[in-house]
Amino acid sequence: MSLMTVIYLLLFPLSSTVLPVISGAMITLIVLSSILLYLFPFKGVRHYNHEERLFYFSVSFIVVVAVLATAFSGMDYTGMKKLGKFVYLLMVIPVYFYFRTVRVNPAWVWYGLTAGAVISMLVGLYEVSYELFKPGYPGRAKGATHPIIFGDLALLMGVMSLAGWKWFRQQAHWQVILPVIAVCSGVLASILSQSRGGWVAIPFLLLILFKFIRIKFSPLKILLSVFVIVVSLISLYHIPQTGLKNKTSITISNIQKYIDADEKYIAGATSVTSRFEMWKASWGVFLDNPVLGVGWGNYQDYVKEQVTQGKRNLLPNHFDPGDFDHPHNQFVSVMVSGGIFALVAIIMLFFIPARIFYKTCQSQERSLDAQQMALAGLLLMVGFAIFNLSESFLERSRTVTFFIFYLAVFMAGIREFSAEGASHKSDGYN
Repeated sequence: MSLMTVIYLLLFPLSSTVLPVISGAMITLIVLSSILLYLFPFKGVRHYNHEERLFYFSVSFIVVVAVLATAFSGMDYTGMKKLGKFVYLLMVIPVYFYFRTVRVNPAWVWYGLTAGAVISMLVGLYEVSYELFKPGYPGRAKGATHPIIFGDLALLMGVMSLAGWKWFRQQAHWQVILPVIAVCSGVLASILSQSRGGWVAIPFLLLILFKFIRIKFSPLKILLSVFVIVVSLISLYHIPQTGLKNKTSITISNIQKYIDADEKYIAGATSVTSRFEMWKASWGVFLDNPVLGVGWGNYQDYVKEQVTQGKRNLLPNHFDPGDFDHPHNQFVSVMVSGGIFALVAIIMLFFIPARIFYKTCQSQERSLDAQQMALAGLLLMVGFAIFNLSESFLERSRTVTFFIFYLAVFMAGIREFSAEGASHKSDGYN
């Protein structure tokens, strides 16, 4: 079991961005292993505490609401397919049970995240360089998945690895460079993917890191670090191959045109303005079905009905807000599909674990390892919450699998190391 745990923690980050299929297979293996551990335990039974019960409730509640909304609204193929993604969230419980039972060694967590971010960046560089001189150059790195998923997950792996800064420093002073390389790699992979939703999350993630990682630098080192960061960002912005300058300019221009345009003629049918139209259409659907929504899988039909009735307008190139099966915002999607109860449920899904992680980061009674795991977990929750403002990550297999895996790992990590007591509480975050 210990050997398999090492393989999971090292291989899973790569399977999220650059390896196909494997991530789902690993979740299946972990679930089977957890069943074996439950039937044939090799440790004494550990009682569940209040935090764990809240954690289970936050995951289960949204699944119950999704099932009820779908049952009351009709069960067609699309609805059942989408419902399956939410039911899949329940896998976090056996995965958590597995990592709770088999010790989570922080070494493999931090090295796995670091390797995942760095290798994702290298794959992204290869893709962009290889396609650079080909006709119809797309200019977006995507690894084994969609560019948005690739960029956002690589960014998050890099940032989460920085939560283990003090663990790296305890191993050897030179190792502190590893999480720095990882976070730079994650940011570069995000830029190469041109996933603008990920860029929005960067300042929020950095604020959390600055709050909890107290690194003592001399004024000169701080000044040099700020200078290097600013110069690097300016350089990346002006390098045409990154697409950063072009994407930023286009985004600002499209938003301004959308705001200034007459409602009957919206300027441009870009990914940004299309989202605005979908969110407006979704709001109308929600107002008509506020309690349990219209059920998963029925979003398209209701939005198209609004267009037919003239409540929403087609964009100049005949873009229909109902062309997509979700409104590219997870919170809006659950609000339309499951009503106000689903909206409350998804907020609780993110808020309750985030609150648990936040309290652990601040607690004087928790070990340094528990605090670092909690910080990585807090970054996971905040990152996913922001990513879901422009994409429906809980309705995509690869991203929901990533969420399940690391939520279970970090929850098990704070439980494991807290149970050990304050073995090395000194030099913590407080």
